[in-house]
Amino acid sequence: MTYQIKDDEVVILIKPILDDEGFWDWELKTGIFIGKEVASVNETAGRAALDAAVSMAAVLGFIKDYPDFVDELTEYKEDILQDMFPQQYEEAKRDTDESYTTDDNVIRLNRWTKTEGNA
Repeated sequence: MTYQIKDDEVVILIKPILDDEGFWDWELKTGIFIGKEVASVNETAGRAALDAAVSMAAVLGFIKDYPDFVDELTEYKEDILQDMFPQQYEEAKRDTDESYTTDDNVIRLNRWTKTEGNA
């Protein structure tokens, strides 16, 4: 699929970096592409679009330095995923809502169960 950047767009590209053997080492590269006329169509809107793209790219480095911040983004990420994939989101939500099951005196945790200490 090829996408032609329109003159009034700012686009952020995220690409996984693979080693020589084709394995991913958890590194992502970002690129920002700016349409030819983004600032001249509406200077304020163009600056806002560029600032948003730079902010999105900066989040990857920020999270690397502050991994606990990922939890702060969860609500925002869930809103986006719900809009993009409504059916899959509802299915996943049902799975995560059932964070544990019981069988007599045994409690079985699933992978989304939040615990403190030893579980």
